[in-house]
Amino acid sequence: MLQNMKTANDWFGFAKMQIVLSNSFYHGSIHHQRAMEIMTNSSFQKPIIHQKVGVKRKFRKKKPLGSSIDVKWNHGCAIPKVGCPAGINDLVTLPNRVETDQWNCFRGNVRNLLAVLGQLDESLEEKVIQLSRNGDLGCMKGNLVQELHVVFQAARYHTFLLPREMDFEKLSYYIHLMKLPVFVSVQMSFNDNATIYRHVIGICPYVSSSESSELKFSVVDGAHSELKAMQFTRENIQWCCGDESQSTFEGFAFFPAKGLSKRLLPQVGEAVSNGLKICVCLSKNIKVPKVCGGEIRRRNIVMGDVECYRKMMSGTRKTWL
Repeated sequence: MLQNMKTANDWFGFAKMQIVLSNSFYHGSIHHQRAMEIMTNSSFQKPIIHQKVGVKRKFRKKKPLGSSIDVKWNHGCAIPKVGCPAGINDLVTLPNRVETDQWNCFRGNVRNLLAVLGQLDESLEEKVIQLSRNGDLGCMKGNLVQELHVVFQAARYHTFLLPREMDFEKLSYYIHLMKLPVFVSVQMSFNDNATIYRHVIGICPYVSSSESSELKFSVVDGAHSELKAMQFTRENIQWCCGDESQSTFEGFAFFPAKGLSKRLLPQVGEAVSNGLKICVCLSKNIKVPKVCGGEIRRRNIVMGDVECYRKMMSGTRKTWL
């Protein structure tokens, strides 16, 4: 129903409402999809309460329209994807597929990033599952990034919160500065009054298998059709999260403390020995086995101790003032 202050309420039909909605929201956005999903012809029929007393309603069969609006019925915490970026062959296949109708980007991509690191852990996964039961993860009631940050601290990870409401340039700056795995929450805002949705992805440095052992950066998102990580580029971030000019980013970087690194070392060493293409992310102050120690040290992305990274973070405050 369209209400005008100068005229009476004007009722219009389903097809016209589709056109209004398609022009009101960013096409393909979650708000657009959700609105289109719940619409049925019966939703736009004039209710009986608005009829004049004593007037009988006449039901007429409507002729099919000559044209219709192309409605994509996808829904969930990820936007509809067009095409697929090239995957990275230097990293393992992701274990969890993120689907728009499952609202599973939070839990799925947390597991995917830990799998890339060879650090899937049952106790940590149980706590992540508890967080994911808090409700609708696409429309976040609280701040799951902050809560996940606390969970990782309790699991004996060193964590470094990044600034909130970063644009792509600022996010890229911290990714290349820290050179650590990062959980990123992308706030997708399509208009001022709309519900805020978030999409959670991982970003992970890795050492290429080439002779130069170049350090590169990947985007970890289980929405990839081949379950592959992608290169960290503006175009691939747009593919994951939509137009980055309408999105803001927040998150935290992390790496396991010395005690946790010692506990993770056997499973990481086994993965490396078996030829799995994982990114090694362990504290530098631990002794590695002789069998695969050289390869572990070559792949390890951690550059220093926790104080080294804290100084990095404190130095960035003046950079962005």
